[in-house]
Amino acid sequence: MLSRTADSLFWLARYMERAENMARFVDMGRRMSAMPGSGPHCLTGHRQEWPAVLAATGCTVGYNELRWSDERYAPLHETMATIRYLLLEPSNASSVQSCFDGARFNARSVRGALTREMWEAVNDAWIQFRALKPEEVNNGSLSPLLDWIKTSVSQFRGAADGSALRNDGYEFLRLGFAVERLDCIARLLDVKTAEALIQDDDGVSRRYRWVALLRAAGQLLAYHAHYRADYSSARIADFLIKGSHSPRSLLHAALRAEEHLNALGALYGERAGCMDEARALTAHLRGADIEALLDDGLHAFLSEAIRLNTDLAAAIAESYHFGPARPTAQAETQAEETEEAKAAARAAPPEPNGHDQRRQDHQATNGAAQRQSQSLDARLDGIGAGLSGVLSTSSPA
Repeated sequence: MLSRTADSLFWLARYMERAENMARFVDMGRRMSAMPGSGPHCLTGHRQEWPAVLAATGCTVGYNELRWSDERYAPLHETMATIRYLLLEPSNASSVQSCFDGARFNARSVRGALTREMWEAVNDAWIQFRALKPEEVNNGSLSPLLDWIKTSVSQFRGAADGSALRNDGYEFLRLGFAVERLDCIARLLDVKTAEALIQDDDGVSRRYRWVALLRAAGQLLAYHAHYRADYSSARIADFLIKGSHSPRSLLHAALRAEEHLNALGALYGERAGCMDEARALTAHLRGADIEALLDDGLHAFLSEAIRLNTDLAAAIAESYHFGPARPTAQAETQAEETEEAKAAARAAPPEPNGHDQRRQDHQATNGAAQRQSQSLDARLDGIGAGLSGVLSTSSPA
């Protein structure tokens, strides 16, 4: 397989997984913000969780730049402004819209390597979401919209499992899912660090926050089936970090990444160098002392897991000769900028929390799909009307 094809399949999976994960972040922030609270962090009588969600997703800097300078955001309440930025903002490389744009861009570049079902799942999700108007996203329509995003990604994942040939392309696709899922669950756990999650005077509030975390990860029923009604912090943390029964635990994702790398090694007849990074990540997760982490150290542990996962993704790209970001319409526009503008962009300070590289890696994919969508305006209007009808039925009277 060409390294460029492997690269596109890997990132196709990552973008689709990230679209679902961003919906989960929004769902978690929405549920936690609705919880009553008191103190300086609860100025309106409810907890202010959105800054933590933005920080965990690496979107704080971009959001702050637009919050009061962009006329689209200035009139909005903080909650709705954050939700729109995470879901619909094209300049946010991790928004759901940008993720669907990037997924479709990669899918088009390897159309021959996808089955019809896989292509239609990606393309339909992209078309319908692009037709969504910002004003259609409100408190009444948000929940069905988030469910639709997660369902659309699940359809693609199911199409891949049910129709894709089990070759090296399939292994790269599943590898992308595993790497991105680990990143998401670690960030969900890190939305609030150990101090915020555990050192809360209200025991009921603390339990609700952990249950909201399980729900956002899509593991509430799975946890209940395994542990019944024991919603202790230690067991929930163990379930999401080291749980062998949970398909969304950190360790499960790391082991799946190792499994797909081993399969690629068997297909190619040699061991890839990135196996060292994969095993380092697995060892870090296996060695977790949950009780000690909950006392003090969960944030540092999760930050290290995210760093090791980032190192693994970089090592995969190096081992299989993934190229730089493929040319896009946005890249072509940037090539026409003056040398002074380029120098200013290179001199810009990095984003905090180590997320600057993540944004740079994917910023280039946003522009191409935006230009391609212009030729589909008529089709989008018709489909958008249908989706708007679905959302409006869930809106309050």
